[in-house]
Amino acid sequence: RTDLYNVPTAGLGDFALGHDKQKAFYTVWFRCFPSGAEAVEESSIDHMVDHWAGFLEDASNIADLVSLTVTHETRPESGIRLATEAERITQHGSVDLAKQIINEAAGILPQVAARMESRVAVTFKATTAETRKNVRAEATEIARFLPGLMTRLQNAGVNVSLMRPEEVCGFVHSAYVPDSENEIEQALVTGYTWDNCGPQSAKESAADYTHDGYKSTTFEMTQAPKGLVTEQSLTPLFSIDPDLPRKRVTMMFRPHSSADSATLADTDYRNNLFKSRSAQGIGSIADDMAAGAADQTRIEVNSGSRLVRFGLMVTVTHKADEAGELARQ
Repeated sequence: RTDLYNVPTAGLGDFALGHDKQKAFYTVWFRCFPSGAEAVEESSIDHMVDHWAGFLEDASNIADLVSLTVTHETRPESGIRLATEAERITQHGSVDLAKQIINEAAGILPQVAARMESRVAVTFKATTAETRKNVRAEATEIARFLPGLMTRLQNAGVNVSLMRPEEVCGFVHSAYVPDSENEIEQALVTGYTWDNCGPQSAKESAADYTHDGYKSTTFEMTQAPKGLVTEQSLTPLFSIDPDLPRKRVTMMFRPHSSADSATLADTDYRNNLFKSRSAQGIGSIADDMAAGAADQTRIEVNSGSRLVRFGLMVTVTHKADEAGELARQ
């Protein structure tokens, strides 16, 4: 069982804190607004990537931090937020023609646009008897690390804000019950709590998960890319796809400590070196490159860098009566 709490603070405002009692895990969510790469110089991109690495390194230095997840979600744009903003800016003394143009744009844009949202979840593990049973004590401890993590994300080109409980309930409920998205935005449905965020009915199978008239299928990365990875490598995956209006891409990071990083780097180097040298005749280029990469990793780790375990999952949601083969393609 998990619970969701509202944590009030003096400097950060209120934020949501999830609690998994059985595992003694506590989770905080950041709503993220990436700046994008349009018309950004390469030097600025390098700076952002460097600070993202710094964010992961800072996370590895927090003993109680066990995982980070970065989620980028696309879903149909309802137009409610845009219509509300259009009404707000045309209320007082606007020219009729200007009102007409703004209102027409507010009506047309949702028909061709999709919404893109990003968030980061940071999970901590309570390591003392006091923090395992005392939520307030663990919340106070976690709050000490949040300003530094937020600053690192901002330096990486991401504007961030701590998510409140109602925001967390909103994205969880809309994931389970997509038809409720408009009601959540319009605030017509009040009283959503953590206990009733889930679906009214659900059925799980090996291929997909059926929930309230929708089906969700999750695809997991089974092997990391062997080729060159740049800041643009995941752009096609993150981009809006008209054929897949509801898509959620999640990257999971579990930073290693400095000691564990050094041990793993040395072990990986020895294994790859043995494999490269034990081949009869001339070793393969792939083995030589793997040994070289492992050696470079060992040098960087011994210079202060950290190793990070990572994974990637893509979840596609569609109406239960629609074919799911397109998602698999």
